[in-house]
Amino acid sequence: MRHPHVWVMTDDMYEHLAYDDFEFCTPAEVEPGLYDRTLTCNGVSKAYAMTGWRIGYAAGPVELIAAMRKIQSQSTSNPCSVSQWAAVEALNGPQDFIAENNKMFVRRRDLVVEMLNAAQGIECPGAGWGVLRLPIDQRLHRQNLGRWREDRRRRNLRQGAFGRERRGRGLWLGLWPVAELPCQLCHVGRSTEGSVHPHSGFLCVFGIEPKALRIERSQMSAVLPDYYFRVRENGAFVFKVDTENRQRRIELDQIAVLNIKNGDVKPQGGRELSDEDNAAIAEWMEQRRAHLKQRDIDDILRTVDHLNLTTHWAQARASDEDLEQVTDALLLAMHDLRTMLVRKKADRLIKG
Repeated sequence: MRHPHVWVMTDDMYEHLAYDDFEFCTPAEVEPGLYDRTLTCNGVSKAYAMTGWRIGYAAGPVELIAAMRKIQSQSTSNPCSVSQWAAVEALNGPQDFIAENNKMFVRRRDLVVEMLNAAQGIECPGAGWGVLRLPIDQRLHRQNLGRWREDRRRRNLRQGAFGRERRGRGLWLGLWPVAELPCQLCHVGRSTEGSVHPHSGFLCVFGIEPKALRIERSQMSAVLPDYYFRVRENGAFVFKVDTENRQRRIELDQIAVLNIKNGDVKPQGGRELSDEDNAAIAEWMEQRRAHLKQRDIDDILRTVDHLNLTTHWAQARASDEDLEQVTDALLLAMHDLRTMLVRKKADRLIKG
């Protein structure tokens, strides 16, 4: 209040994502005297999980909003109408899911805090609205960062964004969005002894791998199949899953191309398929044929449903013009189908 020439712009995007006993309030609520020089900004990206819709809104003095509208209309125009109506529905529609989402976010936050506190050199007292504050042991950080860089040089990996000193951003400031941490932590494939994971690119230098993560990773490795079949229209490409390097990444080695219709199997690059390869391919082809056969039956049963719906449509909703367009085609198709079904049934009765 002592500086009347200073305006306030708030970011209330996390208004509904307050954890624990924290109660949200915007600056204009704290000090009503700031009302005439406060621009309150909000949006649907966070609470309504609509980040891709790119919808935000602001409230403030009439003169300021008018100037903003003038600049907006001549620079970026407006969001598409679909996004605007989706945002209206989000704001006016049911709000009960927000509380359930908050419970899920709290569980994720608590998991991340537990995992971080289990790491050597990191003390994580907790989190607020989506930012973790990490007092990091800088000496240990420098040692581990050096090991990580040496590992990348040894593997001849190109230096990426996390190979540079980017002070003032992200981890070097000790801040990182909570929402990004669980995904990043799940890629930390290293033990606390110090071997470096080349793809973690984030917390790999801090030796984070609690017991729960080690169990989950070992279970994932145990259930990976030895073969992967990339389905195509008339068969599949056959890949062998690399079982030697699962701790770092999954590698697929193509070994064959198969045709489900005629049973042909062509080894990739002239290689010889082992008995194990042939057995896996034969088993997959048998299962695939059974699956396709059942899919055909399901399609026919859905056709019966559509015929029933068509009957109801013709009886209750179709206009004379609609019926004129489809009647001949439907009658011919049904006559053709009836003729074929009767003939097939007669053949079965004769054979029986």
